Amino acid sequence: MPILREKDVFYIILEMEIVQFTIIDFKDLNLEEIREKYPLSDIDLLSLQKYKCERVRKEKHISMFLKRKYVGEFTLNEYGKPLSKDIYFNISHSGSKVIFVKANVPIGVDIESKREIDTKVQEYISSKEEINEDFYKVWTSKESLSKCLGTGLREDIKKIPSLPFDGIKTYKEKTYFSHVKELEDYVLSVTIESKNDFKLVEL
Repeated sequence: MPILREKDVFYIILEMEIVQFTIIDFKDLNLEEIREKYPLSDIDLLSLQKYKCERVRKEKHISMFLKRKYVGEFTLNEYGKPLSKDIYFNISHSGSKVIFVKANVPIGVDIESKREIDTKVQEYISSKEEINEDFYKVWTSKESLSKCLGTGLREDIKKIPSLPFDGIKTYKEKTYFSHVKELEDYVLSVTIESKNDFKLVEL
């Protein structure tokens, strides 16, 4: 059986708080191996049957496992974001990677695999200040902020600030601190509702 790779592990250090990020790469695992490595209840397995694409079913299976393991029971808000009454958590997936994080402050995370980008897409999402910036840094920064807020990309995406990629930004009368990090062929963005800086430390 291929060895599951969990090589990209990060911590957020925020004052005295430490939040662990787990990134799982399922590229070398088939569905049977994933079911064996990450067991789910029959009810959860049944809920995944609607996903016909094997890659999507893999990422949904691992996402569900991480939520059940680290959160337990959760509900969905009006925008479809999973919520827990005890902690803040967030999850993102792209390509063959799934990232999960939990914290005691509102937090959003987004990971995207790099690929060819249509200039029209960049023009659609970018403000005048963002148009010449790296597309994936702009996109993931906007996505992680909107997920931290809990709304997702439900409004004019140009109005959601991505800059600075590393630093303080204000949106809807709240203050956020963000960081963007490149991981090989991926870009990862993390946003916390806080005025305090934090560090992403690679182990």
